Amino acid sequence: MKGKVMFVALLLFGIASISFAESDTWTQKADKPTAFINMQNASVIDGKIYVFGGIDGTKPLSKVEVYDPATDTWSTKSDMPIARAMMPSCLVNNKVYVLGGGFIRYGQFTWLSTVKEYDPSTDTWTSKADMPRPTTLFPACVVDGKIYAFGGNNNQVYHKNIVVYDPATDTWASKAEIPTPRNGLSACNVNGKIYTIGGWREGVGCMKVVEVYDIATDTWTAKTDLPFNIGYHSAFAVNGKILIISGEASDSGPLYSSVYEYDPQTETITEKAEMPAARAYFTSAIVDGKIYIIGGTSNPPNYGWKPTSQVYVYDTGLDEPTFVEVSNPTGFTLSQNYPNPFNPKTTINYRLNKPGMVNLVIYDLLGRQVATLVDELKTPGSYSTTWNAKDFASGIYFYRLQTGDSKVLTQKMMLVK
Repeated sequence: MKGKVMFVALLLFGIASISFAESDTWTQKADKPTAFINMQNASVIDGKIYVFGGIDGTKPLSKVEVYDPATDTWSTKSDMPIARAMMPSCLVNNKVYVLGGGFIRYGQFTWLSTVKEYDPSTDTWTSKADMPRPTTLFPACVVDGKIYAFGGNNNQVYHKNIVVYDPATDTWASKAEIPTPRNGLSACNVNGKIYTIGGWREGVGCMKVVEVYDIATDTWTAKTDLPFNIGYHSAFAVNGKILIISGEASDSGPLYSSVYEYDPQTETITEKAEMPAARAYFTSAIVDGKIYIIGGTSNPPNYGWKPTSQVYVYDTGLDEPTFVEVSNPTGFTLSQNYPNPFNPKTTINYRLNKPGMVNLVIYDLLGRQVATLVDELKTPGSYSTTWNAKDFASGIYFYRLQTGDSKVLTQKMMLVK
């Protein structure tokens, strides 16, 4: 719905009227200094978007360019040690990990397994343990401080197993094999389950497949196929649903300008406002409820690469609200879990008084993060989530709720087996 959206939220002690910013719309921002192609989830640090490497159409780049949404300006940081493209970057504990990818030399593409850690506080790079195999064109998600990498390929060999990197120990591990090996897929975390969407494989082309990985059980579930083929696109979890943005339908075209909202509960698709221009192989990030699509190509691969520097922004409608009239607001609350003590399941209720990113995590008595229950954009309202601690030992645990504006609430609970 275009324009201002008004709604009335019935709260515990009164009524609040909230006006949201115009949503489901696109705007254009300042161009990136360097035109590039790169299927990459960018890293957001202190509200700024860090874009690493890419390819300018003929050669890979080592550039690190940073976009500040607050000022609509770009700046540069120290180059990567190795020029590379078609790789993800992931933020863990305020450090960025750039994984795999590849580069072109003498017309030949070389696949990489190298991992580099970037420290934005010092603008320096450090080498880390290599990936188990060279990989490119794969997505990665951060869950409980670990990086989960899905699919990808190496010289037309499509990888089946998930690999997981633990920055705390600088080690890699393998998990259950992905049912449909492919590259060019997207992956996003919805309540502890990672949805892998679309992708591409030689001889098959772009796919409709949706497969879900359950971190807790290390198992996969196939979902209903999408009504369209898609690859080299982007996906974001927003308020329990997934926004699928742009991408490619086939090697010979067309590229999409479409935006679809996928509902994991009903496995249904809703069309949203289209991008101003069709894109694939772009970098994307989400900041303050707005999704940034940076660079990419406007041509299908069979028609030759055409890198762009344009930046488009999609407003999800979950940015800061304007309070028109408020009466006794209940605010931001985190209830005591029930039952408590519990074995092995317990329910946690919380209330939000404004939209934004929400992070609900579990810690053990030593302060180690052991589970992530929520990590996504949410609208104002009351929510409930369940923690199944069947694989955890008896003892005291803490659950912490944090919002995008750094408000934090913590409660204690006891698991008794």
